[in-house]
Amino acid sequence: MKLTEYTASAIGYSLFDELANGAYSETQKIACGRFVVDQIDKMPDYLRFAFYLLSIAAILFSLLISGCRLHRLSPKNRARVIALWLKIPFIAGEFILAFKTLVAFYICSIIKDDGGLL
Repeated sequence: MKLTEYTASAIGYSLFDELANGAYSETQKIACGRFVVDQIDKMPDYLRFAFYLLSIAAILFSLLISGCRLHRLSPKNRARVIALWLKIPFIAGEFILAFKTLVAFYICSIIKDDGGLL
């Protein structure tokens, strides 16, 4: 995996943790991160490039805030960095919203396949 893929996976993992409201398993969080990376890989070049640039921005922001790359942070600190990222005006909120959409698709697929999140 490339560094940007690690970052996308970590963001998906953290957002799944937030959106699933505690009804999840560790393997589902990891699978969600992989799902997000797979969906980004399937996007057209112009969208994939935008996610690439924004992932690099998230890495740099994490380095400035915490001194560590986003995917290396604990889930609690990663959530804190993402919450701070959301406070940046302009494009940060839309970037996280795009990731939340992918995570919501994953959650819907779990519910459709299994009938629940457990």
